[in-house]
Amino acid sequence: MTTPPAQFFQSQVQTLDSILYKTRCYRDPQRIRNDVIDLLKSTPSLQPRVGSLGQTQNQILYLAGTVPIFYNNAQYNIPMNIWVIEAYPFSPPVCYVTPTTGMIIKPKHKHVDSNGMCYLPYLSNWNPNSCNLLGLVGTIAKTFSQDPPVRAQTTQPPPQPTPQPTPQPTPQPYSYGQPQPYPYPQPTPPSYGSGQPFEDPSAVAKRNALNSGTERIQGRLQQFYQGTTKDIDDMMMKNSEMEGRLQALQLERQRMEMEKAQIDADIDGLSKNFEDLTKWIELNDGSNNIDIDAVTEPKDSLSRQLLYLVAEEATIEDSLYSLEKRINTGDLDLDTYLKAIRSLAAEQFMKRATIRRIHEKQRAGR
Repeated sequence: MTTPPAQFFQSQVQTLDSILYKTRCYRDPQRIRNDVIDLLKSTPSLQPRVGSLGQTQNQILYLAGTVPIFYNNAQYNIPMNIWVIEAYPFSPPVCYVTPTTGMIIKPKHKHVDSNGMCYLPYLSNWNPNSCNLLGLVGTIAKTFSQDPPVRAQTTQPPPQPTPQPTPQPTPQPYSYGQPQPYPYPQPTPPSYGSGQPFEDPSAVAKRNALNSGTERIQGRLQQFYQGTTKDIDDMMMKNSEMEGRLQALQLERQRMEMEKAQIDADIDGLSKNFEDLTKWIELNDGSNNIDIDAVTEPKDSLSRQLLYLVAEEATIEDSLYSLEKRINTGDLDLDTYLKAIRSLAAEQFMKRATIRRIHEKQRAGR
């Protein structure tokens, strides 16, 4: 396959990016971009376009152009449209052969119906993990090289007074000739002239019913996909909220564990103090020559400071209790109460912080 010029390839990529930005209907646009770029590198005769498939109003991406094949040692270009539906890559693309004027789809083709829609095992066995657009076009080229889906359109001879059998030409795959230079022309819509063979009305009705059913199914699939996408988005949002709550709970648990460790340390200190006090009482039980002031007087500066701070903190607690009683009985106005509370609370906070630091110094000195 001829490598496309860099300027033409960049133009195709810019067109692709513009289409993906405007449509915004795909679940995985990055996967689609990568798959289309890989295909454009291999088959530059396909060009990204935007349009509506069937009766749906949604604009989606499709690739229009030709797929080169080799039949009887000659190259032919099969005009095609490859529609990248909204569910891609979880659902396969929709492929159509689009014969131009002077061409018809080969009747009863194994892989292409009369409307040009392609049916291939690669599509029916589609796997989003192992299938992509490049593999699909490669399969199409290989399959159509064995049995081309289009041929040149033939016209019926004018009626003669005496009917004579007219030899039918051997069907030959239609050739676009040699590959055309860049850029490739946009294939025109299929046109069936007066030379198209007459179709049975029952076959036409059956085909129309099949097309109508297909469009209805595609519409329902689109609604299902949109609903499922919304449900997935809601679940992902709830999952994100739950993860945030879980992190908050973990932080709260760590904080509580730290507080528990601090409380356990305080309990151990109090237990030791209680044991020391019990031993002292046992040693001095029954003695009348105890100097209470000497016993209760702290032996070091930290203990002395701690005793005074604890006494002051207890005084603040009494003051807060008294203020609360007075505000409840109506003896104190609200503004005065709030000012006194703020002042006492700030003082209490500072004293408690100092008490905590003294405890830490005493524990470190042990």
